[in-house]
Amino acid sequence: MIGPKTSDSPLLDHTFGDCPVILLDALKVHHPLFFNQGKILQDPEWFWLGLPPIRTISSSIYNVPAFDVPKKEKAFVALVVFKRQILTPLLLKNANEVVKALLKVLSENYADYENLAEAIYDEIIDGQRNILHAAIDGSKTKSEEIVDINGLLDKLADSVEAIYDSDTARKLHDQIMTKLSDNSQRVSVIRKPNQNPMKALMDPNMFKWQVGAPVGSWGSEEADNDLYTTHGLPSGQPKEKESSLDILLNSTLIGVKLNFLLKSRDAFGRTPFMYAIHRRSYHHANVLFKKAYELANQTDEPEEDLIRYIYPAGSPLDHNPLYVLCCNDTCSYTWTRDKHIYQDIYECKTCGLTDTLCCCSECARTCHAGHDCVLKITSPSAYCDCLEKCPCRSQEEGDQEQRSNLLESLLSYTNLVEVQTSKGEHLLQFLAQTVARQVKEQTQGKETIENDRMKSSRAKMEGLEERDSKRSLPPPTFCRSALTRVLRDWKAVESLIMNTRDQLCASYAAPKQSLEDQKLLDGQSGSARLDKFTHTLLLKLTASEYLNSLIATIQSHPEKNEVTERLIRSIVRIYTCYSAGIQPAVLSTENQKTSSGTERCKKIFQALPVQSVKQLCLAAESLIRPMRMGAVRPVDSFNLSETAEDVIQNTEDLFSVNPMAPKKEKKSSRRRNRNSVRQSERENEFEAYDFEGEVSTYFHFL
Repeated sequence: MIGPKTSDSPLLDHTFGDCPVILLDALKVHHPLFFNQGKILQDPEWFWLGLPPIRTISSSIYNVPAFDVPKKEKAFVALVVFKRQILTPLLLKNANEVVKALLKVLSENYADYENLAEAIYDEIIDGQRNILHAAIDGSKTKSEEIVDINGLLDKLADSVEAIYDSDTARKLHDQIMTKLSDNSQRVSVIRKPNQNPMKALMDPNMFKWQVGAPVGSWGSEEADNDLYTTHGLPSGQPKEKESSLDILLNSTLIGVKLNFLLKSRDAFGRTPFMYAIHRRSYHHANVLFKKAYELANQTDEPEEDLIRYIYPAGSPLDHNPLYVLCCNDTCSYTWTRDKHIYQDIYECKTCGLTDTLCCCSECARTCHAGHDCVLKITSPSAYCDCLEKCPCRSQEEGDQEQRSNLLESLLSYTNLVEVQTSKGEHLLQFLAQTVARQVKEQTQGKETIENDRMKSSRAKMEGLEERDSKRSLPPPTFCRSALTRVLRDWKAVESLIMNTRDQLCASYAAPKQSLEDQKLLDGQSGSARLDKFTHTLLLKLTASEYLNSLIATIQSHPEKNEVTERLIRSIVRIYTCYSAGIQPAVLSTENQKTSSGTERCKKIFQALPVQSVKQLCLAAESLIRPMRMGAVRPVDSFNLSETAEDVIQNTEDLFSVNPMAPKKEKKSSRRRNRNSVRQSERENEFEAYDFEGEVSTYFHFL
């Protein structure tokens, strides 16, 4: 388990062998251990309840006699004493005004509450989440809920009294009440829509504190006219409240330890910035990024220090904030509902989504990331069943405008676009394949979307409010705009094309070759992933904006001939396989279409003529050389595809294969090492022989 001290060991409380188990990490925080029906350990994040560290725990199993049946039942009884906390419960309740008043009181009277302030810095809850993580989770609380400030203050006083003494608790309680009064707090009555005014007066919650309500003369004419509404807010223009995270970041008390809190990671290795993106709280992610950028600019190494806040060294590759940001699309069920469509479906053994149950591609990358989740071999028509087995995180889309702003910030101020996933996938490759898949899937859901639009418009015309909580959301389109934006970024395009250091490719770990062979191998390293992206861009994405963005980016850096020539060689390979696998008559018909694969290839050749002419000549010479040398023999003609869709599918089977993985190194004995040395000496003698004639030239072009 993760803990700040390596000397601390986890605590495993099990009284009767493998019966109920309670696992505590190094900080004595509860770590959930739950198994599904298949006895597979489930995701602990599903069971995070915001529990503080446990001070003392004792458990046992007792026999409980059953009165109706002769068989005796057993009951597991656990006595748990939690550590008292002060600030975190307020953050989880989203009591922003109470949090603000508490921090002001502690900062203004720091000498009296020094120990209390130090305890707040170290507050954590299950999942190793600190107060910044808790503030992000608390923001998910519905703002319409009435906050019982009196009840929160009583619990706060009880916690302070348990930690210190009753005098300190009473003094802090009175100072917070005074601060709340100074911040223009008063009791107000909130009437729910279509609620009877007399029932509103009988509501037991009417005398609870309402956060954010200004002071008025209770019983005055102005107050009577506005009795059942929130005061001070113009009609139809709700005022945006200050979130708990904003209060923490702007507090002088928290600012002392803000550098440490921003770099702290939860049990999955996520900083508060990474956690905000994971929770789709893009507004808070933007706020955290601005604060991290501000703190990083105050150091001697701003770029390195900024990375420590948003993506520290050693973090999992799949937790790259830029990658997670692009993965956070909504579940296909949000726009298909119970209508079956043909889509890529996955089964997750961790969650029990097997047999007839499945999940969509978006849920597989978000809700089931890190699970035993694989793509089903057959892809029949289906809809996503993620909600059947787990709390689906992809039901919420988040603020898309804030999401786009966050994408722009990460591309402009970081190099995260160059970080590949754990499978060696580049961000551009992921975006291109995602857009191609989503376009294909979303064309089947147009009927459902149109029906929902007609129902919504009909309800508005009739003056009815739409109360259906299962209203379909529009299909996700963020990856389309993200692909266009990333293709305009030179760092992204260059890192994709010049990906010659792919550690998951066998050529990366290949033994040492001669200088000439090593130069040729280095030039071909990473070409498999580049060809996969090029194939998707040219043959699957028919929209011209993506290709135009790539051409404009390449043309903006004419001095980078090596990058341009490597891209042209990849396009030549796609063009050759596509044109050679289709019948000539069909090819001539496809050439008349502006969106065909051959025309899109020609468009790049015409936009980059200098490099294209050179690479096309070299490719043609390399193709004809084996025939001239007699290295190939005539074979029977093979069947050519009759449609463009067939040849695209055939070429996809060719270019969708991942690079060959490197072999694992085996430990060898001394005798085997001596034999390998003798073998390498013989190979060096063989390589020293000078091959003459066109054979060496052929291998050079090959």
